[in-house]
This record gives sequence, C-alpha cells and structure tokens, in this order.
Amino acid sequence: MRLFVSYARVDKPYCMQIVDTLDVHETWYDQRLYPGQNWWKEILRKLDWCEGFVYLLSPDSVNSQYCQREFEIAQQLGRAIFPVLIRENTTLPQALKDLHYANLSRGITAEGVKTLLNSIYLHEQQQRERPQHDPRPRSVSSIPTPHVTQPQVNLSSVVTQAANAMEAGQYDQAVFFLKQAKANGYTSRYIDIDAFLQAAEEALEKQSWLIEADRDYRQISDMIRLRSTRQLALEAFLEFRKQYPDYDPDSLADAYRSELESLRLGGGGSSRTVTGLYIPEGARLPAPQPGPAPALPPSQPPYTSSEPIINPRSTGTMHRLVDDRPGTGSLASAYAPLGGPSVALADMEMLEDTAQAPAVGLPLLEWCMVPAGSVRLMVQEKDGRVQERVVSLPAFQISKYPVTIAQYQLFLDDPSGYNNIAWWGYSAYANHWRMNNPAPKAARFKGDDRPREMVNWYDSMAFCHWASTTLGRNIALPTSAQWQRAFQGDDGRAYPWGNRFDKDRCNTAENNLKMTTIVMRYDDGRSPYGVYDMAGNVWEWCLDSKHEQDKEANIGSNEKRIVRGGSFMSPSQRSQVAFLYDLDPASYHASIGFRIVDLTE
Repeated sequence: MRLFVSYARVDKPYCMQIVDTLDVHETWYDQRLYPGQNWWKEILRKLDWCEGFVYLLSPDSVNSQYCQREFEIAQQLGRAIFPVLIRENTTLPQALKDLHYANLSRGITAEGVKTLLNSIYLHEQQQRERPQHDPRPRSVSSIPTPHVTQPQVNLSSVVTQAANAMEAGQYDQAVFFLKQAKANGYTSRYIDIDAFLQAAEEALEKQSWLIEADRDYRQISDMIRLRSTRQLALEAFLEFRKQYPDYDPDSLADAYRSELESLRLGGGGSSRTVTGLYIPEGARLPAPQPGPAPALPPSQPPYTSSEPIINPRSTGTMHRLVDDRPGTGSLASAYAPLGGPSVALADMEMLEDTAQAPAVGLPLLEWCMVPAGSVRLMVQEKDGRVQERVVSLPAFQISKYPVTIAQYQLFLDDPSGYNNIAWWGYSAYANHWRMNNPAPKAARFKGDDRPREMVNWYDSMAFCHWASTTLGRNIALPTSAQWQRAFQGDDGRAYPWGNRFDKDRCNTAENNLKMTTIVMRYDDGRSPYGVYDMAGNVWEWCLDSKHEQDKEANIGSNEKRIVRGGSFMSPSQRSQVAFLYDLDPASYHASIGFRIVDLTE
C-alpha cells in the first residue's frame, strides 16, 4: 500500500523508525526542509499518489499548519487515515477523536505495530472488495483551490511569530516561519534572520534529541527494574549511553553501577571481552588473520584481455576478463556484460596460482556446513498463483552469523571495495543505482559485532563479489531455498530451535529492545546446523525473487528480492520459516541485513 507519513520535524528520528517498521509498504515522508512552493507541489503530488495517510500525532504535529493542511487534504481526497500516537501528552484534534489510533508513544511495541498493520491490512481487504462501479478516490485537482494552497506566513509579523514560537518551545514552528520568510525574500535592517534561524534550528535539534533520548530511556528504565529483563536492559543501557552519555534522569548509572561495571568488563558470567570484542562463553577465539592486500595502482586498467563465455548465474553472453598484468601473482577471472564494466561475480574462479591469491580475513567469519537435502517452498507464479515446490539442494556452507558492521566496514574501507564501481556491473539496474548513489548509507546502530543494516540488495551483491575476489572463494547471497534449508533442516520446524516461539532465543519485537543485538548473543537460538540469528535481529536478503525459488535467479533483472527471518521490529509470526517478503532491490532499512554462502567446490 502507498502511504504518506505526516509528522512534525522535531519527531523526525522517530518517524524514520516507524517508516522502517512499515517496510513492506511503499512509504513516503518529506524531509521538512520548507523550501517554498516547489516543496508544496511535491506534497500535493504525493498526496495524490498515496492510498493511506499515516498521521504521527504529537503536540507539535497537531499544531503544525502544514500537518493540519496535509490531513485536511487527505480527508478530502478520501484517503484512508491511520492515526499513530507518538507522544503521550498530545491533545487529539476533534476530527481524530473518534478514530482508533495505534499507540507508539512508549516505543515501537508489538501491540502498537500490530494495531497499525492490522488497520492497513483491513483497509487493503476492503479496497479489494470494492465494487467495480464504486467511484475511485479523488485527485487534488478536484479540490477547490483555496483548500490546497500552501499556508501563508504573515511577513509583517514573521519575526514576532517566530519569537513567540521560540518562547513557547515550538521550535519547529519557529523554523517554519523563518524559512518561509527567507524564501519570500524577507529582510530586516536590524535583525539578523540567518542568526535567528540558526538559533531556532539548534534549539529544534536539541529538543528532538531530548525527545528521542527520553523515549528510549523510559523503556530501558522500566525494564531494568524487573528481574526477568534486567540483564537485557543493562546491555541496552550501555549502548544507550554511547549515544546519550549525559542523559540519565533516573540515575540508573549510579543505581546499577556494580552490575554495569561487571557487564562492561565481561564479568557477568555469560560473556567475556577480549580486546573489545564480545565473545560468548566457551566460544573459540579466531586465529589471527593476515592484513588486507595492497591496493592496485589506479593508473593501470584492471583487465587487459577477454574471451567470450556464458555466465552460469545470469542470462546472455558475458566476457571473462583476465588480469594478466605482470606482478599480480595470479590470473584472476571476472565476469562482465558485453559492453559494460567488469565485475567479479560470486561464482568467479581463480584460474591459476590460487595459493598466492591475497587472503584477507573477515572477523567473525565462520562457516556452518549444510548437508544436501530438500525443502518445500511456496513459489509464486507469474500470474500470481502460489504453488508448492520441492527443491533439492547440494551441500553448501553458510555464514554462522549475519554480515557484521566490522566485516562490512572492511569492504567500505578497502580502496578496491565499495569505491570500485565494477562490483555493481553485473546488472544495468545495479550499475545505474550505484552511479546515482556513490556514498554508502551509514549503519543505524553502533557496535562491530552487530549485524550491518541499511544495505540494499545491490550493496549485498557487491559485497559478495568483493568477498569472492578478496577471499578467493565463491561467495554469494543464499537463495531462498538455501536459506530455508539452513533454517529448518529436515524436520520442517517453524523456528530455528523448534516449533514453539521463545523470545529468549531471538531478538524480535516481543523483547521490545528496538535495536539490533550482537550476532553471537542467542546461543540457544541456533538452527540445526549451528547458524545464529536466523529468526529476528535483521531481515536477510536472498538472491532470488518469489517466482524464482525453484529455478536459477536472474540477477540482472530489477525484480523484487526476497527477505526472510524477521527483525528486532517484527512480531514472532514474521520470524517463522514460512514467512517471507519481497522488496525492491534498492530498498534499505535499519531492519534489513544479509548473510552469505560459500559455494566453492
């Protein structure tokens, strides 16, 4: 469903989390930059585009001229209205008092998310049952002009309006007034409007910071007082303090000083810390790995000769590009579309002298062997019908953990890693996306051993191509069938550990942590083959689309790709093996990561 999210700028951090929660829908929210008429035209265009209007209710949003106008237009257009309460001290407008709202004022809870998603689902069902002769929703052009025009600022009193908003703590409104004044050419002989705007924006940023800190802090404070959740809350508090070191209104740091110190130093009994790395009790420390190979001189072309071949992972004729420069120590092959940039794919073979190929170690990269076997998949046909298919798989290795922040950072830091445009050359769509997105997205959460999120399918594929070359292995994303085989083994279980859900074995919405956890944490949540974190923590990208699960994936297309396993935001039902989504390959969220397979024969 296409959703328009309306919010006050002070609530933007929380808005972004809620948008991530709605990752199965097409969501849009504006950046609240107030750039003038062009921006308002985009608002109107998106209100025309949307099918549902998600109104994030806070004292600032219900008093915002723009949020009010957006809401009014959405009503007049007949869009479905989905109110979401995000701050407790909000007086609901009269027009919303009779509507049932989702309550996320105490965080993104399973109950609140369920209410919101159920409301959206029920509306979708009603739309499908709409009679053919029933009139469709209206467009903005059908609404009288005065009702769709942009709210105007009184330039003669704009400074007074902004000052009054500042005094009342309505910094979002003050920024709005001042930006609109600047956009309309307002100047003052004595008042520095730029300095005034800067002060308002700094106050707004601090207010937003405090609101977001308090929302997270209150959840941790509630949990830390309960014996059953204290350990989780203490870990969460340590992470919270990294971002908000000075925010502790309940003095939790003093009240639980000894326990926090013990946990920080690894003396809690369930874990230990070695050179800053969290390692579960009883785990083997990995052997030291050699450092990264030196970068190739940028002045030399990477490939100097080619011969036609057929790429077994795609369609159409490809070229095998051979690096035969003197001094490279090996002949490395790569695949590239005819006429396109070269790229080392996951099935790249090392032609000669593989013993001399550079071996760069990835921290925490361990493999679990999955024996040959079969899985039962629900495959969606092109016409929409869903058919059960039994798919037989040869043995393969899958990474024990999702790709971590530390592992992905090596890819970003390597001069021949993320910056090498060739890794996206396997597909015209991937190449086009990369050319328009030269900078990687930053991870939402901190900590080397957490799963890396904010990566889309294109990023994940590029990592696999880089890792194949770097490690001299055949690294790929798992297919949906491989992922399911590693998850459930031979007995058709619903969860990696069995058929009954247990929130102590995984990081799902039932734990209410609202963040990822370290990948080694849930020792009791392993799959039959010892694979961690297949339920919860982050959704994981698969190689294929819903209708390719029983056949070879076409990696050159722009079809939606499967994600599986659920995340820290997902209720338990979505972490079951039978549940999967498919998303645009360009999508990225704080709740989606990936793991890899080694298909080297």
